[in-house]
Amino acid sequence: MRCIRRAFGISWTDHIKNAEVLTRIDHVDIQNIIARRRHGLFRHVRRLHPQVPARNALHLAVLQRQGIDPEPTWRRSPGRSRNKWIIQLEQKKQTMASMQINYGP
Repeated sequence: MRCIRRAFGISWTDHIKNAEVLTRIDHVDIQNIIARRRHGLFRHVRRLHPQVPARNALHLAVLQRQGIDPEPTWRRSPGRSRNKWIIQLEQKKQTMASMQINYGP
């Protein structure tokens, strides 16, 4: 937000809220753009041929999220990020579902 304020000449001493700054510059919410692209990538990978490594990785991630390991001896290598793409999709889906319940169709 600081970069946007600087680019449009809005000083922090002007005491303008972030929401007001975004409406002034007619800015699209970046979180919606990121979510749309994540879902687009998910749909793309889901449609790939079953032998493509990306689709296999997605399938393994879904199975692991359901508590099913591909093999009994399989373990993820240490040091990898715990915030997985599949978890981010689930969280966004839950957020969108709660917004529809709270604010109508």
